[in-house]
Amino acid sequence: QNDSPEFFGKNNFNPSEKDRYWLTLRTPTGMEYMTAVVYFNNGSNDFTLDDSEANGSSDDIYTLIGEEQIAIHGRAPFVKTDVVPLGVRLFDMGTYVISLYDKEGVFANGQNIYIRDKKLKTIYNLTQADYKFIEDAGEFNDRFEIIYNPNSLTSDNASENASQILIEKKDGNIVVTSTENKITQVEIFSLNGRSAFQKSEINNLQFKVPVNRLEKQIIVFVVETEAGEVITKKFVNN
Repeated sequence: QNDSPEFFGKNNFNPSEKDRYWLTLRTPTGMEYMTAVVYFNNGSNDFTLDDSEANGSSDDIYTLIGEEQIAIHGRAPFVKTDVVPLGVRLFDMGTYVISLYDKEGVFANGQNIYIRDKKLKTIYNLTQADYKFIEDAGEFNDRFEIIYNPNSLTSDNASENASQILIEKKDGNIVVTSTENKITQVEIFSLNGRSAFQKSEINNLQFKVPVNRLEKQIIVFVVETEAGEVITKKFVNN
């Protein structure tokens, strides 16, 4: 069990260079296991001596480099387009919780950490909320990945939660409405990935954007809710 704040990565990482974070997996019995991702100068995304392999316990959380299961994962300097495969090993069927334990560097200065659940087609903001999931016993290396830019997944209804978010044009505004959880942040992108609008700390079930603030084109809404959900939807602004 790795639940100590001392689980900070290899000694040869220079603290002034570190953009890093720690994730924990909490089991149905309350045990916690930890993994770390560390971006640093001269780091490599290949499997090297800077990486520590997972210990192979019956419950575990780890990142992956190919087939290698990694407990402390050293990577090349941070880029927002990076994708980190995340695996779990589960001893029992039940409800598990993945949480962000701590963060430093760019992650402590506004860069969100998202978990993508490919099985449920959902994206959650781990910086904002823990992610709970139910799974059978076994090893799961293809279900989860860590991303930093949810707009990179611009397929319409990228989340099965998309039905909870309604987008319509009304009285000179584009109105974003959540049918369940309060909206915390809205960002709007053009199809080429350029951010055209961003508003945070909304904390309301509805948000309006004046139509004249946006170009007439297909745009992509990335909507985050208080539950940590991230919903990506296309909208034709004509």
